[in-house]
Amino acid sequence: KSTPIINLLVWTMHLLLLLLLLLLLLLLLLLFAFIQWMCMFPFMYKDQWYSSCTLTDSPEGRLWCAVETKYEHETWGYCPTNSEYCSVPQF
Repeated sequence: KSTPIINLLVWTMHLLLLLLLLLLLLLLLLLFAFIQWMCMFPFMYKDQWYSSCTLTDSPEGRLWCAVETKYEHETWGYCPTNSEYCSVPQF
């Protein structure tokens, strides 16, 4: 027969395992989001190829890049300094 203490330990272990799995899922989602917003070079914008961040058509005068090779879905982000990652994903 199981005692209340054993039942409590089993439920505690299940809860900890569930929390660990949720944490792993969150980390994987963050990793996916981080990878998703890398600048893609070269990228085509308005029939012109770009091999680095550009100021073209930037309303705020900030460097930006596409996160896909063809700028078809208007997915882009601002380029931070000294990095190939876009800082603010835009749609």
